[in-house]
Amino acid sequence: MNRRESSGITRIEWILIVLIVAIGGAVLVPMHLQGEERRRHMETVAVPLIEALDRYRAAHKSYPDSLQKLVPAYLPELPGCNPRSASSGMAYYVEPNSGEYSLNCGIGMFAKRQYSSRTKGWSTWD
Repeated sequence: MNRRESSGITRIEWILIVLIVAIGGAVLVPMHLQGEERRRHMETVAVPLIEALDRYRAAHKSYPDSLQKLVPAYLPELPGCNPRSASSGMAYYVEPNSGEYSLNCGIGMFAKRQYSSRTKGWSTWD
């Protein structure tokens, strides 16, 4: 029986495992925290936008076909989707049949947050 068979995982293999876990944690934890920061920011800045959309609907009996129609009467400016981005990045879509809308915002490399006027809630999708 050779040494490897009798001792299980070698010290070098343990060191490699620990390094891989440490490096993975050093990369994944900050990515997760940045995604959470973006999610909180996006949901916070979307509150006045959602309220402006509701006021517009009350006045016009339907949601606008573009977010630009809210500025400046209902909202001084459109909110930014991502705290590290100067552009809005907030996608807006009105469903033709129901008249309900959704707001979409990228919060990470692949993750998106979506607000639905039908459910009055947020969901995450990839």
